[in-house]
Amino acid sequence: MNKIFNLYAIIRHLLNHPLNRSNKTAAIVRFLKWQLGSRLVGGGGEIIYHWLDNAKIIASPGETGVTGNIYCGLAEFADMAFVLHVLRAGDLFVDIGANAGAYTLLASSVAGAKTTCFEPAPATYARLLTRACLPYFRRACLSLFCAPARRKERGVVRLHKRLTTPPGRKTARPFGFGPRLRHSALLVAHLE
Repeated sequence: MNKIFNLYAIIRHLLNHPLNRSNKTAAIVRFLKWQLGSRLVGGGGEIIYHWLDNAKIIASPGETGVTGNIYCGLAEFADMAFVLHVLRAGDLFVDIGANAGAYTLLASSVAGAKTTCFEPAPATYARLLTRACLPYFRRACLSLFCAPARRKERGVVRLHKRLTTPPGRKTARPFGFGPRLRHSALLVAHLE
């Protein structure tokens, strides 16, 4: 029953997304093509997807932050459109909490901005670094492991290790919700 609800939430999101409203059939085809193609690759392998202009994005099954861009063009339409319309070549863009680097790619590869990205989760950071070494990601000038702080003091923050946000949810579950969540403890330093 939960899988049916998740599928319903994904399809509803696809059909209501601003970039899919005029061609809902194409959105469903992109969804089905990704679902089938990513399973045929097998082993949860990474797939290079031609995204916008000359930007290519690497996607793996379960990476909702990336696959949303495959299904919709710009997964987070308002924020991503803002980045594309405001940034110019040579501007500085700082991507804090870069995750898979979608905003970094938009800012550097599409808009031509100089980009610095920060990612606090060790596994996500390692994946981001691997992607940053690829030729189409090289315009991102710097990638650092850093946990941004909300306060001026140093401290520790705990991130739970959940790879994806469940469909139909705006954010992943907060730390401590659920019986068996694993977590990482990260040292926090203020960014200035």
